[in-house]
Amino acid sequence: GPGGNKIRSLEFILGEALEAGATKILASGPVQSNLCALTAAACARVDLPCELVINGDEPAHKEGNLLLAQLLGTKLHFLGPCDGDTRNRHMEELLNKYQSEGERPFAVRNGATTGRGALGYTSAVVELYHQCQDLLNALPCVLSPSVAAVGAVISQTPLAGSSMGCLLYTSD
Repeated sequence: GPGGNKIRSLEFILGEALEAGATKILASGPVQSNLCALTAAACARVDLPCELVINGDEPAHKEGNLLLAQLLGTKLHFLGPCDGDTRNRHMEELLNKYQSEGERPFAVRNGATTGRGALGYTSAVVELYHQCQDLLNALPCVLSPSVAAVGAVISQTPLAGSSMGCLLYTSD
């Protein structure tokens, strides 16, 4: 699917936001960001308003991830052409503005690659372990941190979470 790795992180990040009593979620990215679209969808699922800060011009006709975000009722802030640092500063300014107005906004930062987000991958290994057990009729399921590294080379969050999950089942 579109950005399946992000949805695992978002499950735990939005859980943290709900636990903190967040009143809305802010995320940022480029015009067709998978993270932004998935954040909008996840927020719609848990009934949290979502706002996206986009570094790019607003297109005359939205398509792809922008169309999905719009259909989900997400408020979009287009900054025009700018770099990621400028976009992130704008998101922090928006976060501070909402806080000063008495809201409790929660920001999905750094592409959802956080320690909390890594728990999504730990959870994935737990699921994988149980699926192996079910499919292999309770034969031993071999997991190791080196296996977790396969396919997790894009960022450290999948590697860290997957390695932790493997360690949970190989520490006997």
